[in-house]
Amino acid sequence: GEGEIHPGRAGSLMTDAARSGRRPMAVCVTVDVEFDIAGTFRYPDRCMPVSRQAVEYASSSGEHGLGFLLDCLKQHQAKATFFVEVLNAAFFGADEMRRHAERIVESGNVLGLHLHPCWELFGRPDWREHLRRSGPPKDTLCGEPQERAVETLLKAKELFRGWGLGAPLAV
Repeated sequence: GEGEIHPGRAGSLMTDAARSGRRPMAVCVTVDVEFDIAGTFRYPDRCMPVSRQAVEYASSSGEHGLGFLLDCLKQHQAKATFFVEVLNAAFFGADEMRRHAERIVESGNVLGLHLHPCWELFGRPDWREHLRRSGPPKDTLCGEPQERAVETLLKAKELFRGWGLGAPLAV
């Protein structure tokens, strides 16, 4: 049918329209890979962030998150850029997301850097008390002083590079 997707050359996706001689549509597939705060900022005494399940969406019937996406891309000989969140290391440590980044690279896809500054709150030993006093942290670098934005970006880049998978190609 018209909406069916078929493998194309060089990892692109081709529709039936493109295969029939009509102009192909260029598609850039990007995916954000991130863990879930899961209500922790609202209910810090009852909730905790979620890592693996937020990325894998695994159940008894299989993996419906990252693994599913990687399998679909492979099946269609396509590639994507996966923007991997790194500042969650303040809560989970750097290795938790590294495992997912390695899967992405091993599948032949590209890694980019994604960051949510709100995760930095978990680097404070008193994060629960600070949260009660100050409320949820900002989750953007917009409006931050240049020094703070640069410091956060450099920290994120170093976490990414610490995985041994090279430097991020995009942010």
